[in-house]
Amino acid sequence: MDEELRTIIIASIVLGIVFSIADIRNAQELLGLLVKAIKFFLIAFISLLFHNFIQKKYAKHIGATTKLVLWDSKKKIKFFRKEMKFPLGIFLPPVISLLSAGQIIFASATSTEIEVHPSHRLGRKFVSLTEFERAKVAVLAPVVHILIAIILNTTGIALLQDIAHLNTLLAVSTMLPFPGVLGSTVFFGAKPFYIFSTTFILVLCNLFLFSNFILFRL
Repeated sequence: MDEELRTIIIASIVLGIVFSIADIRNAQELLGLLVKAIKFFLIAFISLLFHNFIQKKYAKHIGATTKLVLWDSKKKIKFFRKEMKFPLGIFLPPVISLLSAGQIIFASATSTEIEVHPSHRLGRKFVSLTEFERAKVAVLAPVVHILIAIILNTTGIALLQDIAHLNTLLAVSTMLPFPGVLGSTVFFGAKPFYIFSTTFILVLCNLFLFSNFILFRL
């Protein structure tokens, strides 16, 4: 199986669980909970596929390549005498949802590795990517998610509004400047651009989407 596809599947399973945790205390039967988890798994899978596709198209345009990976710690830790990275994207979102009884949803399970090959940059001013170019590749993901959310939220159709809900939280969560999250690439690449992008996304959230919450589920 393709490594990026495997990443998308794992991240989608995590998000399916995260978006179902709030209903655990209200679920009358496990079947209903499972159906909701599967629904959000499919929504997350399609959303992450599209996010990955857009990033790759833009990266190719500027002579770079991207690879979708699970968000993990940058420092390796020792585990049974072996050094390994801790998969934050798998464990942190469900833990936050469980500890808050589903009231706080942190939806960032993936990150993007951005690489450049000098031969792809022939004719450009810089052989390597500038920090601002990296920031633009990174910010595409949350921008794509928020635009999907705005378009679908206007339909009034419950399923499409669920898609808008998940994409809103993906947009906000991925803009947080945590190490390894896309927001940190934007923040450390171009701070004014980060402030503008984050403000733009939050304003759109409040004007067109869910004015009662951003990271908090009512």
